[in-house]
Amino acid sequence: MAPNRRSENKANVNAWITRDLKAQFEAIAKSRGVTLSQLLTELVEQQVRQQKSTQSRNDRNAGNGN
Repeated sequence: MAPNRRSENKANVNAWITRDLKAQFEAIAKSRGVTLSQLLTELVEQQVRQQKSTQSRNDRNAGNGN
C-alpha cells in the first residue's frame, strides 16, 4: 500500500475535547514517541481488550451461579 493511503479496513473517529485535554494528550504522545493517532489507537485497543476480558469473566461467573 502507498505510504499516504489509508487502509480500507480503517474508519475515521472524531471527538471534541478541551484544548487543555488535547495539549495533555499531545504531551503523552510526544513522551512516548508516537503520533496522536497511534496513541489513540493503542488506548482504544486496550479498552476493547479490557471490556472483552471483563465480559468473558462475567459470562463465566454467570454460568457458575455467581
